[in-house]
Amino acid sequence: MANIISAKKRARQDVKRTQQNRLHLVRMRTAIRKTKEETTTEGARKLLSVAQSYIARTAKRNIISKKTAQRLTARLAAHIKPQK
Repeated sequence: MANIISAKKRARQDVKRTQQNRLHLVRMRTAIRKTKEETTTEGARKLLSVAQSYIARTAKRNIISKKTAQRLTARLAAHIKPQK
């Protein structure tokens, strides 16, 4: 346990930030899962834009790296693309 005042404050901030980061990650993963589960192409395209927005916001906050965000977005778009 932290004894110094600044260390106690840092511990409180870490708890708060961890909760916020988890919230953003869960929202992003849920949006991705809903997009993949959508059966119609039109519905999936609408959900794709929502999922891309969540992915971009999560990367902007440095919760995930930018390259991970690009990879997730590309794979999600390829998943929705109609098969020939």
